[in-house]
Amino acid sequence: MIKTYAKQEVAAASFGLALLYMTVLSFDGVAISYGKTQGLPEDFIGAVRSLTAIIAMSAAVIYRFLVKCIGVRFTGLIGLTVISGSAFLCSLSAFLPGSPFGAIEYFTELTLETWYGNFKNALQHAPINSTATPVYQLIDIDWPTMTVNGKSMLSVLTFFLGLIIARLGYWISYLCITQQMQETIPSHIRGTVSGVQGSLQSFFSVTKDILLILLPDPKLFGLLILASTFCHFGGLLSYCYYLLQTISKHTTSEATIEETAVKLSSKIEDSYEESTLVRDSFKIKA
Repeated sequence: MIKTYAKQEVAAASFGLALLYMTVLSFDGVAISYGKTQGLPEDFIGAVRSLTAIIAMSAAVIYRFLVKCIGVRFTGLIGLTVISGSAFLCSLSAFLPGSPFGAIEYFTELTLETWYGNFKNALQHAPINSTATPVYQLIDIDWPTMTVNGKSMLSVLTFFLGLIIARLGYWISYLCITQQMQETIPSHIRGTVSGVQGSLQSFFSVTKDILLILLPDPKLFGLLILASTFCHFGGLLSYCYYLLQTISKHTTSEATIEETAVKLSSKIEDSYEESTLVRDSFKIKA
């Protein structure tokens, strides 16, 4: 199965798509929880999530426009470039004012007992009728100073801005790579290749979940952002390799077709000259 997958022309692009699943840069429960730990009100998070959904739906329209202008392969390159740029923006947020990122401090003070306590708490479920105590008291945002709970919002807002842009790039890339898989993979092995692709995507998604369980502290969320950025750039490089491979292959095919056409033209000219000589010889005899 893996050999069949690897032999496909679109294998590198498909693997690049699978790498995008090892990410915390999606507007799921992880991002919402991170926003709450930074003191953001739920109505603000809900508004940003709605905006993200609208941007994601607009990706289908932008995708069709770009495909008509530059073709499906280069549209995929644009989508992955947008994702990588947004991932860089999210990585930058880990070092901006207001960020809880403190991996060095965390690991310096870390003990096995502390880590096990955090790990155990991460696996516990709150009772259904209980009221959870928030890490920070949720209050309104002070927009003139761009602070919440007296802490700068620059980091978390930059992170959410990166998430919004990332959704646009992800859906453009997903549509492009999926279309190329459908067009290039033979129908009799399409199910096998799709199965391997789904397994790879699940593997990277589960890897992300395991990292979240092992590193549950908000101080370490910056490490998960950096790991996600690394995978996003890996997906871009994998797609660039596919693009160069297909361009080289198509250039070689065009050169072969041109060479064949030249040879065929030469044979036609030779046969025409021979027929002319035969006709002239008959005229002389006559």
